[in-house]
Amino acid sequence: MAYRVKKAYYEYYLLGREIALTGENRELLRFWETVVWARYTVGLQKHPDLIKAQVELEILNGRLAGLEDKKKPAVALLLSELNLPTDMELALPEQFELTPEVLDKDSVITRIIKSNPDLRALDHLIDREQARRRLADRSAYPDFNIGLTYIVTGEAADPAMHESGKDPWMINVGISLPLWFGQNNAKKQEARARYRAAQYRRDMSADRLVARVSRILYEQRDAGRQVRLYRDLLLPQTEQLINATFTAYRAGESDFLSLLATQRQSLNFQLSLDKALVTAAIKEAQLQMLSGYDDNKQLQQSEP
Repeated sequence: MAYRVKKAYYEYYLLGREIALTGENRELLRFWETVVWARYTVGLQKHPDLIKAQVELEILNGRLAGLEDKKKPAVALLLSELNLPTDMELALPEQFELTPEVLDKDSVITRIIKSNPDLRALDHLIDREQARRRLADRSAYPDFNIGLTYIVTGEAADPAMHESGKDPWMINVGISLPLWFGQNNAKKQEARARYRAAQYRRDMSADRLVARVSRILYEQRDAGRQVRLYRDLLLPQTEQLINATFTAYRAGESDFLSLLATQRQSLNFQLSLDKALVTAAIKEAQLQMLSGYDDNKQLQQSEP
């Protein structure tokens, strides 16, 4: 449940970032449209550039309208996971801080194998089937029993009679012989088969869990690489490129199409950065769900 809440929240945050970035780009394009219009009115710019700006504005308006329509179902999903009324108002998250951690693969896998709730449940299942197997094996042996019975007789009917009125004790000794050998053998074979099946099920589940964790760790590391790529390299360079292209355009040394292409690239890079951040957060939440812990530091701690 905690994982589902986190995932819904992160996706809602990403939607908010898409809305915010698209809105910012629309405002920037509106400014560029005024520049194009000013240059067009004085004869320094051709009419097609103005149409390009207006077409790009309509594209952003349509995208923004579609993103706004996605808010309602996203809010409903998050509220349903929190067991809150779906008609509640929920503001878009404005800030999301995450520095993807590089987790040690072997340490994480070892920790999850030891603490995964599903595997622990299967371990208890194996213990139960082992106890049943031992019980079935014992059914082939004779069963001895001994008992002690105390009888309350009450007051003596004839006090003159010897031992009259005394409460007697009885000792019972018995033995049960396993005569139904076929039935007993069937029980033992069934118990052993159930025990082996539980072991195989646990081993298979562990192998699948290792494969799943390995995949999640790869996707988490890949998302971290993308975060560093977009945040530290591509976005700063694109920002410089936009400024240089806009300066060249105003000086008549670049065309408007190049300016639009640079802006689209900047928007795509920023959205890719936010998607990588959200992906890393979701992957960490998956690891926490599989381990039963709520902190990545616990994942890398060794067992005492």
